[in-house]
Amino acid sequence: ILNYQGTKSILGMGSLSKLIVLKALSIGAFWACYKACLDVFNNNVINYINVMQQATQYVEQINLFFAIPEENDTTEKLLVNFDEDFEIKFNNVEFSYPGKRRRVLKNINLRIKKGESVVLLGENGAGKTTIILLLYRLLKPSGGSITLNGIDINEYNLEQYRNLLHIMFQDFKLYPYPLASNVALKNDYEKERDVIREKIVDVGLEKLVTHLENGIDTRLTRLFDSNGYVPSGGESSKIGFAQQSLNNDGLFVFDEYDADIDPISEQEINERLLEMGRTKIIISHRLSIARNADRIYWIEKGETIEEGTHKELCELQGKYFALYNLREKIYCNID
Repeated sequence: ILNYQGTKSILGMGSLSKLIVLKALSIGAFWACYKACLDVFNNNVINYINVMQQATQYVEQINLFFAIPEENDTTEKLLVNFDEDFEIKFNNVEFSYPGKRRRVLKNINLRIKKGESVVLLGENGAGKTTIILLLYRLLKPSGGSITLNGIDINEYNLEQYRNLLHIMFQDFKLYPYPLASNVALKNDYEKERDVIREKIVDVGLEKLVTHLENGIDTRLTRLFDSNGYVPSGGESSKIGFAQQSLNNDGLFVFDEYDADIDPISEQEINERLLEMGRTKIIISHRLSIARNADRIYWIEKGETIEEGTHKELCELQGKYFALYNLREKIYCNID
């Protein structure tokens, strides 16, 4: 599209040539126009090619996902009962991804009893989240077994088994819906308003709600509402806890919930988390949560290298003891 001497028209290369012959357009101006059009064309083509390549990769991943066979759960399976005493055990569990030799996990031995708070500690990449994926039956062990009350977890009804595992993964996200919807995980929450408010108070968000214009009906994020509220990292974690606390039975798992929160919020959340009278696994690479846990497991390079209470591991004077002392010296500035 050219606008030359007040004339606006769409010109092809033939029309541009006529302008040059008629000396209405200089060769320099013609070349600049031609080069600009060529650059725009080339850049657009290259961008389209890049987008198509990326889209192809996504399509391949989607096809691989849909090609995964669903677990055959048509045979008669055992029913899960977490109301009674239960114990989950990892017995020399190993795991390698298909086609890979390297073992992500090896000789993992864990036990979780009803009512206990169990903490998994370790550096990033130690294999803590993989343990939870195995527990949730998204992955299957390459060796060893995971049992519930002495029976392999694969012998239980899959849907019922997963319904009794309440997991807050480290990539937990809030939805661009009202605060109450994020807690109840549904749009129609009118009948649960009182329960939702109670849970919000339990996790320490009552002050936040009183300052929100629409209370628990305030939309979170600004994706669909420019006046929506964007919670901080600590507030997001508390909303996640409120969501989990609507359930009363089963096993609760909190995976790296403290990754993006400040130390003050961390301390407050840790206290409330340990006060929850539920069976829970807490995954972290911080040591502050471990002191009052019933049992601590230190995971290193895919293996459980230490197990015990805070007192027992301090007496052991191993990896946990060394890092705990280092942390105390740094925080308290002790020589």
